[in-house]
Amino acid sequence: MYYTISAISFWAFNIGFNFRFQLSVLGCLIYRFQLSVLGSLIYKFRLSVLGHLILVLAFSSWTFIYWFRLFVLGYLIYRFRLSVMAATSHWALDRFRLQYLLKLWVLAVISLGIEMEIDSNLDTIRKSAPESQ
Repeated sequence: MYYTISAISFWAFNIGFNFRFQLSVLGCLIYRFQLSVLGSLIYKFRLSVLGHLILVLAFSSWTFIYWFRLFVLGYLIYRFRLSVMAATSHWALDRFRLQYLLKLWVLAVISLGIEMEIDSNLDTIRKSAPESQ
């Protein structure tokens, strides 16, 4: 009789503990999902507002291409920093996106550096051209 009562109480405790554990895991997953969806909506909205403002400023200036490059580079850096922050909590989900954004960021920096080097070489050629004539 004693063993039966202890076995029943042990199983009742296990079932209750497992149920509480499952509920806490489920609640944690739902909470994290809601937070990630909310965070995604907030930073997408902020990015779109920021992008519209920078594009309006870029279109209103004479040096549209320069401002557009700066906007793209800043956008990639901002997204990269956001992905790093998100990756600390959701590393498995954001690993692919993080690698993709990192590659885009590196390519943007390299292409901007190459174009700046070409521009500076063209400026030196233009400056030295009148001297040779």
